[in-house]
Amino acid sequence: WWGGDPQLTFADPAGLPDVIDLAGEPLTVSISVQAAGALVPGSEELHYDEVTGWQSVPLVAQGGGQYSADLPALDCGQTVAWYVSARSTNGITCTDPQGGPVLFHESRAAQSAVQVALEDLESSAGWELEALDDTATEGRWILVAPQGSVATPGFDRSPGAGSRCALTQQQGVSGLPPNAHDVDGGKTTLTSPPLDASGLGEAWISYWRWFSNDKGDAPGEDVFEVQVSSSASGGPWVPVETVGPTGPGTQGGWVRHQFRLTDFVAPSATVRLRFIASDTGDDSLIEAAVDDLELLDLACPPGDPSSYCTPKTNGLGCLPHLTWSGEASASGSTPFVLTARSVVSAQQGLLFYGYAPAALPFQGGLLCVAPPIERTAPQPSGGPGLPNDCSGTLSLDFNARIQSGTDPALVPGVVVHAQVWARDPFDPSGFGTSLSDAVVFTIQP
Repeated sequence: WWGGDPQLTFADPAGLPDVIDLAGEPLTVSISVQAAGALVPGSEELHYDEVTGWQSVPLVAQGGGQYSADLPALDCGQTVAWYVSARSTNGITCTDPQGGPVLFHESRAAQSAVQVALEDLESSAGWELEALDDTATEGRWILVAPQGSVATPGFDRSPGAGSRCALTQQQGVSGLPPNAHDVDGGKTTLTSPPLDASGLGEAWISYWRWFSNDKGDAPGEDVFEVQVSSSASGGPWVPVETVGPTGPGTQGGWVRHQFRLTDFVAPSATVRLRFIASDTGDDSLIEAAVDDLELLDLACPPGDPSSYCTPKTNGLGCLPHLTWSGEASASGSTPFVLTARSVVSAQQGLLFYGYAPAALPFQGGLLCVAPPIERTAPQPSGGPGLPNDCSGTLSLDFNARIQSGTDPALVPGVVVHAQVWARDPFDPSGFGTSLSDAVVFTIQP
């Protein structure tokens, strides 16, 4: 345990690598010491996790306080978590970011990345600082240059001349106690301007967030929520992450989070995020901040699987979207799961497939699979009924179907096109149905 200033500090001379080369990429960091001899030579390490568990490699001294190691080769769009560490002569292991491995940086692999939009919160244009159902009596969102306190940041995340971020009011100012203007009495909502993600190859969204709920009375009881919507009407909202009530990200500190948009909603010209800080139940010291919301378009080689076709907007304004995890295989031991998200809840639906693409008018939408078509068994979408929402999902392990022998045409080398159909009692076209976009994939041995 160490109660003074850190003996070692880290910096990234070239900036944090948001995107790295598919073949891997050198990472260079600088390590500064508070006093000569404070760094234990040979203790400098890069730690990374490609989802298979943390691995460590030495950071090699390059001279002038700089060190280098290679981030691994990755598939396009894959994310690697990483942090660096070194040990000081007083026995303390220091990390960047502080709190590693619980907290870490993330980088994505791609051929290239284009910044489509950046909302740096230096201006409030397009942002909504409250929602109609907000209940907080104190600590509602404002845009301000943070002054810092025991629970709030003392700086924003924008590079250069930027100084402002979204903050749940300014606290600890003019001699007032830290809990004078924190979130109290309910929730407060910050909603982004629309982001145009239509027509992008691989849309990713990132943002910096700050959340503190571990100080004051009743610590560790409240959460910070982030949600996304692709509807022009601003909802329904799909959860992206929930921070807290305990664990990583609840003790303050800027944390960068990023996600692939298609893992949650279908891309559109009206993608919006909202950030919700709450103090419910016992009165707690709750503070949150947001900065630098970014939309990126990643360029990848032609993929397998990949998405195509246009989903039919359902009666609740959502775009059902078909995603996947794993690899289609005739002999693999791991699942290949196809999941339709943003489906109307508490309804029946099914996945169907064929062996060629199409774009045929069908029940007010598009049939994306050419006949002949094979249908899988109907299943419930789950979620609430009356009132229904877009939290329904329909999932199928396609490897189980391949390996069952139910369809003898499903053999290695075959290209499969799949889509999801579901009931929709709110369908404005009158057919009472919804249709997702489609996925094409090749069955591997």
